[in-house]
Amino acid sequence: AQWRREVQIGCGLQNLGNSCYLNSVLQCLAHLPPLANSCLAKQHSHSCRLLKDNRPCICCTFERQVTSMLAANPHSNGYRVAVAPTAIYNSVHNLNRNLQRGRQEDSHELLRSLVDAMERNLLRQAGNYNPQRPPKVCREGC
Repeated sequence: AQWRREVQIGCGLQNLGNSCYLNSVLQCLAHLPPLANSCLAKQHSHSCRLLKDNRPCICCTFERQVTSMLAANPHSNGYRVAVAPTAIYNSVHNLNRNLQRGRQEDSHELLRSLVDAMERNLLRQAGNYNPQRPPKVCREGC
């Protein structure tokens, strides 16, 4: 995968109190070129129905977070300023009831919860979400 435009290394993230697990997940996802390109182009928020209705959207929140991490905003001394992942940090418990702010948590569990929440959100907006039938998992050969 290629970056659509030259992107400098993203900024650091502030620790909001045992939020290292969150920061590591965000840093990994923000540096995946296809996902970062989509966020930087604001592909989701341009068509988000929830945003238009002033309702919370985890995909829009994630898109804003990645954009703020990768935006060119050097400090006067030339270094990038660390960004606080406050919006996602505040929604951790909504992503997974077992995850609590201020506690050490598992990065993998957060990653799964974040990706699942984003998938549900996108399926709802596409009109394809059925809580009784989770999405099919594509295995080799599908």
